[in-house]
Amino acid sequence: MAGTGNGTAATAKANLRTKIFAARRPKSETVDFGGEKIEVRMPAYGEFLQSISEDQDVKSRSIRMIIMMCYVPGTDERIFDVSDFDAIASMPFDEDMLRLNGVMNKYLGVKEEDVKAAGKKSDQVQTGGTSS
Repeated sequence: MAGTGNGTAATAKANLRTKIFAARRPKSETVDFGGEKIEVRMPAYGEFLQSISEDQDVKSRSIRMIIMMCYVPGTDERIFDVSDFDAIASMPFDEDMLRLNGVMNKYLGVKEEDVKAAGKKSDQVQTGGTSS
């Protein structure tokens, strides 16, 4: 009987794993950016972990997230690659960039209030003051 139970458990485990891995499609959203439509896609877990472990500063991490998350709509082709790092860094922080960052933050689980709090903390460090 123990053998039967183990076989059933192994089959249930295999079926569960098959369903979990098959159903895990990344969420995505098409946004206007620079007058063009781009697809912003939730990163794979491993890519996300690699990015946060490699990039120690917010600037590098943010730019690498743009590289990682922006696709030609309906394809698996990334729009940017690491050779675009400096060009992305020099782009204006305009409405398009705000929109892009908003969608990226949504997929990364970053809340708007966390971004605002981080900005206030950064301002305090730069000015040497505190806010009330």
